[in-house]
Amino acid sequence: HDIALLRLSEPLVFNPFIRSICLPSVHDIIKYGERTLVTGWGSTQGTGDYRYLREVEVPIQSNDQCALKSISWKTSLCAGLCENATCAACQGDSGGPMIIWRNDRWHLVGLISWGFSCAGLGVYTKISYYSEWILKIISN
Repeated sequence: HDIALLRLSEPLVFNPFIRSICLPSVHDIIKYGERTLVTGWGSTQGTGDYRYLREVEVPIQSNDQCALKSISWKTSLCAGLCENATCAACQGDSGGPMIIWRNDRWHLVGLISWGFSCAGLGVYTKISYYSEWILKIISN
């Protein structure tokens, strides 16, 4: 699921490039059609330069759009596939954040996991499923 927690040897120093983000509760619901933002260092449409961090707006799709019986939608989100075909993660983006703007704050709702193609639908790890685990680990 491309999820990990790291213990840092030194505290982070926050600045315009390093900021905190809100975690969703177990009960948070991401709705079909909501627009999220994903970022990554990966390729653009299968080719491109891996040296630059990029962002793209990605719409949440219904789980039926991804139509895979082997996926647990309890732990995953389906997103991507928009009109201009440039709204998806690509090779090299896995593990990157999927965020949404709510209540004047950014919230981490997913992590890039894998996709069908660079311009198509993608499967994202659903952070709300792991919220209790994350809070348990970081509180120790």
